[in-house]
Amino acid sequence: MTSTSSDALRSCAEDARAWSDAALDAGWLSESDKALVNSLSGASSADLFDEHSGEPLVVALFGGTGVGKSSLLNRLVGEAIARVGVIRPTSLEATVYVHESVTFSGPPRSGFQRSVHQNNKRRNIVWVDMPDVDSTAEHNRQLVLEFLPFVDVLIYVVSPERYRDEAPWRLLSEHAKRSAWVFVMNQIDRGRTAQIEDLERAVVAAGFADPVLFATSCGAESALDQFDALAGFIDSLAEERLREAIQEQGHATQLRLLAEQLQTLTSAWPADSSSFEKAWLEHKNQLTTELKKDLVERLAPVAARMAKGEAAQPGELWDDWATERVSDALAGTQLDAREQGWSKKATAQLAGVVGLDLADRGESALRESVHRSLAQPGGKIQRAIYNACGWLQFALPLLALAWAGWFVVNGFYEGATGKGAFVADGFAMNALLLAGLGFGLPWLLGRLIKPSPRKAAILGVRNGLGEIIEHIDQQVLARLAEASKQLQTLDAEREKITRTALAAAQETRDINPQASDLNARLRKQSWSMW
Repeated sequence: MTSTSSDALRSCAEDARAWSDAALDAGWLSESDKALVNSLSGASSADLFDEHSGEPLVVALFGGTGVGKSSLLNRLVGEAIARVGVIRPTSLEATVYVHESVTFSGPPRSGFQRSVHQNNKRRNIVWVDMPDVDSTAEHNRQLVLEFLPFVDVLIYVVSPERYRDEAPWRLLSEHAKRSAWVFVMNQIDRGRTAQIEDLERAVVAAGFADPVLFATSCGAESALDQFDALAGFIDSLAEERLREAIQEQGHATQLRLLAEQLQTLTSAWPADSSSFEKAWLEHKNQLTTELKKDLVERLAPVAARMAKGEAAQPGELWDDWATERVSDALAGTQLDAREQGWSKKATAQLAGVVGLDLADRGESALRESVHRSLAQPGGKIQRAIYNACGWLQFALPLLALAWAGWFVVNGFYEGATGKGAFVADGFAMNALLLAGLGFGLPWLLGRLIKPSPRKAAILGVRNGLGEIIEHIDQQVLARLAEASKQLQTLDAEREKITRTALAAAQETRDINPQASDLNARLRKQSWSMW
């Protein structure tokens, strides 16, 4: 039998376990999520045998207490190999019955008893008598779960009295999706045809459109006994070509389940970083408004003192209140991002933004910004006009006096030469008035437009807050980018594993048409409870 599907399953399972470790470490998976991935371990029945034993069909009998599993097993094997009775060894342990020529190693970590038989007709079948799955003993449950990945065919045994028990069905339906199923109502000599029909309806409702179902009797003879048909059916499955088909389909099913599980675990993950960015943008805008309103008002007196040359006291510009506002904005961003599917560990990186240096950085940024603003108060245009007014206070009167002097000299010359009149007596007054206006207007405008040191200091506070918020924004976006990159890496790896698993499952083909039809009947299509 080719091992292509088995190798693909083992490789994908190993990659999935490594991926789940990384996702758990990054906070995107929980321990229970990782356990789900690890449960799809890639194990198969081929792992139980050495290369000289071939790959027998592993058939396990599951059921509740008192349904006659051991009696049925004795009939199937053709030897009295299993002890019967309500209290028996296999009630609390698994017993594996193999042909004496088969080397069987058993599932890792599982406790089991090994017993041999000599029925050559069923040499290619390994029988597993599982502990009662309706037991309250946790040991039984764990033993069943450890054996299930290695089971090719699961014979679910019920009795007329207990075919509606939910405990065995619930356990198996949650964990035995990879196995082929055969249903047996045992002890039918104590039952009725209506009970078989009711069981079939329940199995159909659970997802088997055409279930493989038999009625058997291990006690008194019954016209409803179909044991020979059941034994013949199991023998046909053990034939080489059908056995290979069953096992290949088991691998394909596990590959599809692995891909489905990974997709389910990541279905709530955010598609990109836009939701995280949006959450931070909203809280950043709120933080900016709050700081530039409340903090500026609180610092106005401090800024006024600094405008007079006094120094701000340590911790007076950036205080605990401001740090708390930043912490609140970051905490709000974390909560909103987690509601959008971001992991707690990914968003927790924002907590590092409020470090020991934020208070020092905020204090330093505000102080330096105020000093810069006081050194160059007002805007560029305002300072240019103010400086121009200072220059014009001297330039305009000088120009007025120069013009008046030229006019007096020119008037005297023209009057002396008879070309014009001498300057009138009132000209001196007009000239002085013009010179006064040349000085007064720029002086008045300069006084009006002169930058206010107090306003300059407050503007410095605003600008400093802008620098602090920009620094915080850069820190948040850097951590957001890191978390987003980590998420994209994990998602890309998950997508790679999923594609590989589905492709390998798609490549798995049934050995023959008969196997294709049979696998459709033996494998469950949906997993609803009845």
